[in-house]
Amino acid sequence: MRRSAWAGLILAAVSGLGEAQAAAVSGSHAFIAMGYDDVACSTWTRARTENGQPALIYAAWVYGFISAYNNYALKTDPDVAAGTDLDSIGIWVDGYCRESPADTLMQATMALLDALAENSRAK
Repeated sequence: MRRSAWAGLILAAVSGLGEAQAAAVSGSHAFIAMGYDDVACSTWTRARTENGQPALIYAAWVYGFISAYNNYALKTDPDVAAGTDLDSIGIWVDGYCRESPADTLMQATMALLDALAENSRAK
């Protein structure tokens, strides 16, 4: 992707941070999620079908959340998604969101992390 396209994507993603800030619960603790966590799965699905800038922004949020998880939550393996490419992550979220259109992007991402962690433990 060209530098100017990345700059536009980053600017759009950062400007969206003020749009949403919601509490989420993970395991035994609550935390504040910022960004696009409250986007409905139906919105994700529509954006991915239209294949425009919102799809890239939502996907970047998911990838960023996984990266933060890798940095702050993992104690041994540095990559919960090891062996999984970005396209596969998007396809997994696509399937989740088709099955649960009323869920949020946060719920889909947390379910993805659970599935990735389970897969990682099975190896």
